[in-house]
Amino acid sequence: MSALLSLISFFQDTGYLAHGASLMWEPWLIALFAGADFLIVSAFAIIPLALHRVLRARKDLANRRLAYLFVAFILLCGLTHLAGIVTLWAPAYAIEGAIKLVTGLVSMATAMVLFPLVPRIIALPSPAALHQANARLTEEIAAHERTLSELRKVRDRLEDTVAERTRALERSKEEMSAILRQSGNRGRNLKALVQALARQTANQTRGREDFLDRFQARISAIVEASDALTRPDNGLPATIRALAETQLSAYLAAYPGRITISGGDHPLTPLAARQVGLALNELATNAIKHGALRDDGGFVALFWSRYRSWPDGRERFQLNWAETLPPERVRMRDFAEAAGSGRLGYGTRVLNITVPQRLNGKAEADFTPQGMSYTLDVPVECLHCHVVEFCATRGPLPQGCPVSKADCEGWLALPPPEAPVDRARRSA
Repeated sequence: MSALLSLISFFQDTGYLAHGASLMWEPWLIALFAGADFLIVSAFAIIPLALHRVLRARKDLANRRLAYLFVAFILLCGLTHLAGIVTLWAPAYAIEGAIKLVTGLVSMATAMVLFPLVPRIIALPSPAALHQANARLTEEIAAHERTLSELRKVRDRLEDTVAERTRALERSKEEMSAILRQSGNRGRNLKALVQALARQTANQTRGREDFLDRFQARISAIVEASDALTRPDNGLPATIRALAETQLSAYLAAYPGRITISGGDHPLTPLAARQVGLALNELATNAIKHGALRDDGGFVALFWSRYRSWPDGRERFQLNWAETLPPERVRMRDFAEAAGSGRLGYGTRVLNITVPQRLNGKAEADFTPQGMSYTLDVPVECLHCHVVEFCATRGPLPQGCPVSKADCEGWLALPPPEAPVDRARRSA
């Protein structure tokens, strides 16, 4: 109790004069000292609050204890100025001295902690240096982005090239598979063709030598026509009329007056000529085995024309093969039965799927008791455009024949549509 009383008496007024007495209690001096200290106290109270808010928001800041020491130091400095205001009227110098002592201790602790950090602070880059470093970093990032952009373009071009080569290989594979299947089918049909040609040649000749000459010539014509469809150099005629006359030359000679060809002449690319040639060979083979050329009295009419489709107004090419059976065959109706029996399965696929698909067209075969008719309808540009490899499976071509392969890059990149449906039908 005595110690507490001693402490209280120590801080009590012991007869010292207030600081205002030293200022002669001049109102303007009192106001000057008190006002200045009040502003300092206010600032020293606001600054620690701001620092504390920053420290709470930025948990990643280093040397947080030094920051809190600065907060304590500034607060204590504010308290010393607050004590200065008090001592203007109350001589509590002991309290003011104690506050200054604590402020001094905290100030020394802050200085001791701060001094080792001086080299680090000096080493910190200036704002100008930071700005330059940031500018260089921005330029490097932009350069890397440009490099990445160029790499992406190169990758895209490479992927496009690979995709185009893959499509070309797939198309070549499909073409070779079609040729091999056609060769196999021709081999299976060879016996029937040879027998039919031998029979027709025998009916048209007198004497062994005449028969052999004509028969060998017709066999050679068939072999040459088939060989032209399968040779890599594709030595096929470049027009539709020359193609039809070449591919059907043996049949025209074997069945004089029973096969008619009519229509204007139109240019063909080698690939288009191969597809049309395949169709003509299939049609002629089927006509000899099952159709109008199997018996006497039947006729075949081959004709073609160009027209403009509606409503797009695109120019198209239409090839027609029409067979007329002899009257006795019409009464027997066996041709219509053969059409639905499955014996024409491979030929039907070639005529109604393979050929029109590769020419971006459509086909329709109609079997009736009176005979068989076949129509192949394709865009004109798919017959004489040398720029693109295939019209097939890529959707409509640009209007007219493209002038360069670059014009067709977008068209070639289109995914292939689904295979067309076999449109051959059998009528009652």
